[in-house]
Amino acid sequence: MLFPETPRVVYDHKVLDQVICQLRFPQILRIGVETPAKFQDVMRKTYPNYAQETDSLDVPREISTMLEEMRMPFPFGKNDPPRHTFSTQDDSRSVATTTSFLALSEKNYRRWEEFRSNIIFAESAFRNEYEPDPYTRIGLRYRNRITRSELNLNGVGWDELLNRELTGLVGDKQFSNSVRMSRVNVELEIAEVEEGRLQLRLGLVSLQNSTEMSYLIDADLYTGRMSNAEDVPEILDHFHATAGHFFRWAILEKLRDALGPRGLADG
Repeated sequence: MLFPETPRVVYDHKVLDQVICQLRFPQILRIGVETPAKFQDVMRKTYPNYAQETDSLDVPREISTMLEEMRMPFPFGKNDPPRHTFSTQDDSRSVATTTSFLALSEKNYRRWEEFRSNIIFAESAFRNEYEPDPYTRIGLRYRNRITRSELNLNGVGWDELLNRELTGLVGDKQFSNSVRMSRVNVELEIAEVEEGRLQLRLGLVSLQNSTEMSYLIDADLYTGRMSNAEDVPEILDHFHATAGHFFRWAILEKLRDALGPRGLADG
C-alpha cells in the first residue's frame, strides 16, 4: 500500500464536497442518435430528473471540472453527440452518459457501500442496454475541502492540521499564514492495480465572498488498462481503500479530532 493502513472511520463534520466515478469505453454511436428511453425506464424511479444537453456552456460544474482537470477531450461542443443526465429529486446525485463514458457524481456521500451499490446499479443498467466492452478507463475521485472556520479552527496554522509532506510551505510554521496561493499536482503509481495511478491536486482555494482560504485535497484514482465489467467492483474497492488510507495519513491529530471521527461500529 502507498500509505499506512488505518481503520476506516466516518466523520461527524463533512469536508468531502464530491465523489465521482467514471467509466470510459470505446464510442457507442447509438447513444448519440437515439433517446435512451429503455435506460431511463430502469433509472427513473431513483433518478426522476432527466436532461439532454449538447451545449458545453450548460455542462454541470462537477462533470466539466472533472474532465478539464483530467485533461480529457471535452465532448460537449454544439456539434457533438448529446449528454444524457439523470439526477435525483434533490440533484445531490446524478448519472451522466455520452457516447464514450458513464459517470456517477455524489454530493452527499455517506458510506462507500452505499455509493458502490449506486455505481453497480447504474453500470448494470447501462451494460444491459448498451453492452460497453471493454472499459478503457475506470476512475474514482474524492474532492475534500478543509475550511478552518467551519471546524472551529480559526487561527490554527495549516502546519498543525496537515501532514507536512503534503503541504510544503503551506505547512511550514514560518510561512503557513503568509502563503496566498499554492498548487501541487503529483501523480503516484498504485502498484496493486495494473496501470493504477493516484493523481493528487492539492492547494489553497479561496471561498466565494470571503477572504478565507480553504485547503483542497483532491484525490483522483484511475487505471487506463482494458477492463471487463466484472473487474469494476474489485478495482473500485481497491481505489476506495487507497483513498481512505491517504486521507487519514494526510490529516494530523488536531484536524482529525475536529472532524469528529467515529468507527463504523459506532453507527
